Amino acid sequence: RPKQERHSGHMTDFSLYRTLYTLRRPCDVLILDDVDSVYKKDVGCNILKAAMDSNDPRYISWHSDTSLLEKYEIEPQFIFEGGVIIVSNTGFLKSTQRLKANADALISRSLHIPIGPAVGDYALPYVMFMIEKQNILDVHELTDEEINEVKHFIYKHNQNWLQFDL
Repeated sequence: RPKQERHSGHMTDFSLYRTLYTLRRPCDVLILDDVDSVYKKDVGCNILKAAMDSNDPRYISWHSDTSLLEKYEIEPQFIFEGGVIIVSNTGFLKSTQRLKANADALISRSLHIPIGPAVGDYALPYVMFMIEKQNILDVHELTDEEINEVKHFIYKHNQNWLQFDL
């Protein structure tokens, strides 16, 4: 029977390895919800890259401090056939320069769905959705004509902005 685990907060690199080992079978899923410490460190990011590799089989290895492996009866290398979901409010786009390559590698191995705040190519559709469907401008008691002017202004100038904040 497939298993799933959801982790939030902080996770050590070895804890990530151990959890992936537990969830290594097909259809098992690890959900990392705001566990930014994992993908913002080289070791954790490398373990995630191995788990999310597009090549089969996906080998994950731990070749340091083997006493932990012995304690938890875990192999130093295993094939990972499960899945990983990363949920992050800070996102990969705010990675430091040092970890940018790791973040890019994780993004290239995943289906990346930015949900907000709106940035990059997703900014204009996201902002228009918030204006048209979520009625975010209603608090300002604008007329339909004024709302259309705001939308036109945003559409005309959106390429000049790095980020939208409504």
